[in-house]
Amino acid sequence: IHHNKIYNNNINPDVMTTGSGINFNGSNANIPIVADNEIYGNHWGITIVGSATQPVPNIGNVENVSTLDDGKNIIHDNVQGADVYDLYNNTGNLIYAQNNDWRVYDSLSIENHIVHQADSSIYGLVKFMPFSQFTPVELISFEARANGSTVSLLWQTSTETNNKGFAIERSYSNKTNWQQISFVNGKGTSTEKQYYRFDDKKVNAGTTLYRLKQLDFDGHFKYFDAIEVSIDAPNQFEISQNYPNPFNPITTIRYELAVNSNVKLTLFNVLGEQIKLLFNSGKPAGTHEYKLDAGELNSGVYFYRIEVRGADGTSFTKTKKLVLAK
Repeated sequence: IHHNKIYNNNINPDVMTTGSGINFNGSNANIPIVADNEIYGNHWGITIVGSATQPVPNIGNVENVSTLDDGKNIIHDNVQGADVYDLYNNTGNLIYAQNNDWRVYDSLSIENHIVHQADSSIYGLVKFMPFSQFTPVELISFEARANGSTVSLLWQTSTETNNKGFAIERSYSNKTNWQQISFVNGKGTSTEKQYYRFDDKKVNAGTTLYRLKQLDFDGHFKYFDAIEVSIDAPNQFEISQNYPNPFNPITTIRYELAVNSNVKLTLFNVLGEQIKLLFNSGKPAGTHEYKLDAGELNSGVYFYRIEVRGADGTSFTKTKKLVLAK
């Protein structure tokens, strides 16, 4: 029994006659192998019925030389009321169930989800150690591509299990001071390749690091290795026309700094009178954006002026017109 998703066998209220994800009832002449399945949401996960012949399924054995029976099942949330029955060994036989992910990650919790010799001496032992702590997501690739001041992050997964999504984190300081900049939803559970993309449009010049923090719906998470990308600083100072223009009431002003600089951005009316000092502060080399909210201003023509003093002594001043149309 390989590569199946077996779930939600829970309609019949008589749990004594039905409700198993997999039920073994027969001879021990053949030993069925259960591997690479996900079994969840049933009344019982796997039940092994006691009989004169006593079936002996192999649910995971890492002690032999074969790799075909290495478990790799995900068995979880097979529930009756408040009790979990992920595996029920109603025989007197030793059952191997190693290298499986029970969605709990300590032996005591797994023990509470299995009925076997520890619960009654009439049952056989279930050997579930070692258990697996699967990574819910298998990442194939993760890369960063720079285009001007925008970095495109692209990644692929081959399989996903219980995947809530990916937190995207960025650092400008050599793998310290990580900041989450976005979150991309995952595909839940999938056995097909999945493709993801995120564009970071506000990247400083220099080396930037990115990493993915994968989260599943149970609250578990895993960090994947960080990657880095280099953004070249603009070769000159410049300020672009605001966009959109005309606007109401928010517009974006983009400017470029060839070196680290002090930047002053000011708004004027048509008479040349200063309406507002938008900011006056230090900025690193690179491409920057400022969101202007003119909600408190009247419709009309205004001008914005940038004054730059570079760390190397260079300076730059430029004025542009914008139109507020309410």
